[in-house]
Amino acid sequence: MNRDAHDPAPHGLIERDAAQRRRAQRRRAQRRRAQRRAAKRTSIQRRLAQGRAQSPGRASRTPADSGRAIIEVVFLAVLLLIPTVYILINVLRLQAATLAVTQSARDVGRLIETSTYLPTVDQINVVARIALQDQHLDTTKMHVVTTGRGEPCDVSTTTLVSREPGSDYDVCVIAIVDLPGVPTVLTGSKNTVTGVYGVHIDQIREGN
Repeated sequence: MNRDAHDPAPHGLIERDAAQRRRAQRRRAQRRRAQRRAAKRTSIQRRLAQGRAQSPGRASRTPADSGRAIIEVVFLAVLLLIPTVYILINVLRLQAATLAVTQSARDVGRLIETSTYLPTVDQINVVARIALQDQHLDTTKMHVVTTGRGEPCDVSTTTLVSREPGSDYDVCVIAIVDLPGVPTVLTGSKNTVTGVYGVHIDQIREGN
């Protein structure tokens, strides 16, 4: 009787050979991938070396470039800071002057409305200077004028005060503002701020 047909040994040998071939194929595939990765790294390193060879002074200039960049940033920051601070100072100066002349015109108008007598021009100027002095403005360049209600202040040059019943007019306090860093010979009397207060005398009141 032939036992080769029923002997399991040949099947086991075939399976082992197949497993060995698969392991050998996987090892070859891994070696090929490792070779490709090594070749890729070598190519990248070669290109980097070529780039450094083409610009030999780049590495040596890096610290100097970094220091120069810091200096440039500081220089630009100072250049931007100076005009910003100057503009801010002038804006605050104009704002303070505007508030001062507005308060000054209101004080003069309230003096005319509430006084039991007709104030003189000197008294009006004294009252007008108080608010300006609080904001450190030059009161020698200030003047007070009166205009019709709603008319421009720059068209009048006189101070005509009235307490007649029904009187209705505007009191204007005009002051010249000296801006820091701007010579007066260049601006003259152009930098002016004006405060306006509307005076109204009632028809019936005491002390007329």
